[in-house]
Amino acid sequence: MRFVGGAVLLVLVWQVADAGHSRGKHLRLEPDGDYHAYFTGDAFFVTCIPDMMSRATRLTWQTPDGKEIVTTRGRVHVEPSRNNILGLELVVEEARQKDQGMFKCTAVVDGRETTIQFYLRVYLSITFSDTSEEQIGREGSNFMIMCHVRSDPLPIVSWYVNGSIVLDGPRRTLSEDGLFVRNLKTTDAGNYVCRALVVTPEKSQIQDKNIAVHVHYKPVWTNEVDTFYSVLESTGSLTCESKSEPNPTFEWFKGSSLLGNSKIYKIKNEKYRSTLQVKIINYSNFGTYLCLVSNNVGEIQKDMFLLEGVPPNVPSFSLSSNEPGVLEVNIQQPLQDDLPITGYTIQWKQFDVPWKNAKEYLTSKGTEFMFHDLSLDTNYSVRVRAQNDIGLSNYTEPQTQRTQGLVAETVVDNSKVLSSTFSGTSSRSSILITGVASFMITAVSWVIRHWTMIS
Repeated sequence: MRFVGGAVLLVLVWQVADAGHSRGKHLRLEPDGDYHAYFTGDAFFVTCIPDMMSRATRLTWQTPDGKEIVTTRGRVHVEPSRNNILGLELVVEEARQKDQGMFKCTAVVDGRETTIQFYLRVYLSITFSDTSEEQIGREGSNFMIMCHVRSDPLPIVSWYVNGSIVLDGPRRTLSEDGLFVRNLKTTDAGNYVCRALVVTPEKSQIQDKNIAVHVHYKPVWTNEVDTFYSVLESTGSLTCESKSEPNPTFEWFKGSSLLGNSKIYKIKNEKYRSTLQVKIINYSNFGTYLCLVSNNVGEIQKDMFLLEGVPPNVPSFSLSSNEPGVLEVNIQQPLQDDLPITGYTIQWKQFDVPWKNAKEYLTSKGTEFMFHDLSLDTNYSVRVRAQNDIGLSNYTEPQTQRTQGLVAETVVDNSKVLSSTFSGTSSRSSILITGVASFMITAVSWVIRHWTMIS
């Protein structure tokens, strides 16, 4: 009995060992390993390959619930390996959490079934839900920039605005729902990034959600000018400028009457500016107008004044020439002008040339001017007029100034013996004449110095 019992035990051990040896003995997986992890939405495939010498038959894949995968198309299917004619690929085009579990590859070798398997772990990918890419808050309010993130395991969330990281502080707090901003300001508007990071033992995932934050605020003035001028039988213009988010709406009033386009009034609205043009038929068209600017956050208003104006008085100026071929003009604005001067017109000509042929320079700023490249040692006439929002003044009385010429001097025995002024129509000719004159002066100087020797 002992012999028989020992023989039976030996047979059982051999069968168990043989069974364990046949389990996956003739099969292998690519990629290798008995554990693979992916995120939902990932696509992957695993190839089951039998030994070339095993003569394996009936190669199949089974799902975690034991069902054989026979379809060759679809989200989860099998297909012959493209890289090994003996292999069979398990293809998952879009991993889902329900796919998680043990997948088995089986084959029949020498009439016996052999198996190899791997465990599929599917993590929940990062998803952003109920998170708008355009979010709007109102100035002065407490505002939550929403960013709902789902994943498994839980994500690590960070925030960036205009490329800079956002840290917890007195006004900004990071929360599970998003980024909480206290006392929202217009400077808080910008491009935000809600960044989610998931880390697992096998792999990690990072995703960004771009969010444009707009801050709505009531209109604010961008130009404080409130007084404008015109004259009878002309058209006066009043300009109202304001900025807001959303864009402002402009309205014009005279007294209690809302103005619109008519024979007297014409309104031109732009994004942040409105211009009211008034045809001045009589003095009643002058006076006080009201500009009302509004949006869905609030409104502002301002009185605008259209007054009768007059052209500027005649200015005065001084004229000089301190360099060869250069005139200097220095303008003095009349002190009694009510309206600011917006520019000057300067005309100049050679003395004997008609004014209709004069040259002209228009300027919008400055009172000191220099005119270069003029003829040397030549009389020039200059006149000036001023300009304001109403119109132009009369010209000043012309002034005449002679431009400087080029002067050549020489010194003999520490005394000036010759001093001459050369003039011409161009600097080039002046330089040429000066060169010749200098040669003559040098010759005369040599003769004087050596007169005794010659004698």
